[in-house]
Amino acid sequence: MSFLLLNSCVYNKEKIELPSPEITYTNYAKNIVGENCLACHISGYNTNGTPAGNRNFTTYQGVKQAVDDGVFKQRVIDGVAPTMPYGLPQLSQEIKDKLTLWINQGAKE
Repeated sequence: MSFLLLNSCVYNKEKIELPSPEITYTNYAKNIVGENCLACHISGYNTNGTPAGNRNFTTYQGVKQAVDDGVFKQRVIDGVAPTMPYGLPQLSQEIKDKLTLWINQGAKE
């Protein structure tokens, strides 16, 4: 008497997403703002002395105020005119997605 035993193994090729660390102002958004916004949004005035929407992005509180009133998301992420960074190429979709996640997580410092 013989038996044939068949055993199959299933390989799941799905990509497993590992939890990423929380995005904060300090560990992410601050660098993006510094590289793309501070040329104009320093003390609420452009470097040529004209008002920059009275936005001062040199501190977390200044950026958070723009996030809280919706202007940051509108201009930087959603592309509402005048889009930011003004006169420069739009941020990459990856950066916009991470900034959106930061905002959706409460725009924590």
